[in-house]
Amino acid sequence: PRERRDLDRVPGARRTEGFFGYWARKEALLKATGDGLSAGLGTVGVSSPFEPAAVVEWDSPAAPEHVRLTDLDAGHGYRAALAALCPGPLTTQTCDPAELLSTRRTAG
Repeated sequence: PRERRDLDRVPGARRTEGFFGYWARKEALLKATGDGLSAGLGTVGVSSPFEPAAVVEWDSPAAPEHVRLTDLDAGHGYRAALAALCPGPLTTQTCDPAELLSTRRTAG
């Protein structure tokens, strides 16, 4: 309900972006636990998609003790997030996938 109220306050032109911001964050969290979407998007509460990513509530006895959440740059018109079950800070680095693939070692 809190997220729905926050989303209703977002101007119409940005509401779709906000919806997918919530979705990406919640999906990342539920997939990090291995439960996936079957655990229920409503069990996890996250900050507004236009604020820094944070878990604000997790209504489950199996909620992890330590969890970190951050948004990723997925390009204009897309939303992505990364969740990790760890106590420390979460930092990310953007890399060129072509460069990463060219350094793959082949077995042999």
